[in-house]
Amino acid sequence: DAGAGGGASGRAKGAELPAAPRGETLQLAGLVHELRTPLAAIRAYAELLGGAGADPAFLEEASTILVEEAERLDALIGFHLDLVRAPQQRAHPGPHASPPPVCDAAAEARAACDLLRPLAARAAVAIELDVPGEALFARAERALLRQVLANLLGNALKHASGGTRILVRARREQDRIRVEVADDGAGLAASSRARLFE
Repeated sequence: DAGAGGGASGRAKGAELPAAPRGETLQLAGLVHELRTPLAAIRAYAELLGGAGADPAFLEEASTILVEEAERLDALIGFHLDLVRAPQQRAHPGPHASPPPVCDAAAEARAACDLLRPLAARAAVAIELDVPGEALFARAERALLRQVLANLLGNALKHASGGTRILVRARREQDRIRVEVADDGAGLAASSRARLFE
């Protein structure tokens, strides 16, 4: 572009900026993806709270969920920042690293379903939960397990048509805990499956 005062050539001028490392780019993309589902659910609950004549029990439950999700999002952002700041430390935690904490997989499956129910109701999609009455203790980060389940539910809702049924199931299989999210929709096209994890 020509500058003020004339005399500048018509040749474009600019500076090359260094590209962000691929690992950091992927980390940012992952963070953005993981924030979308809980933020959409928080917005849905907030809008329901603003409705007239809401049931007092629902108001209390929704308020609790909103506070919990805000705290979980803050922890999730902190987790991703830690990954960016100290990738080598996480890749090589050393011989004295603490084992993963224990959480109740059944309770996290239930919480993920509760979080996404308002969005499912808007889309005329049914979320069904199949978990045993007792706790299913597993070695996993509580917040990350719920986030994985919320992401899977959010993806299912995004591509579901009205009348679709989404099933969340958790059960014990010998010394393992198995958690599944399934739906009765059309599923992925065969041509898309090979690129699923790109």
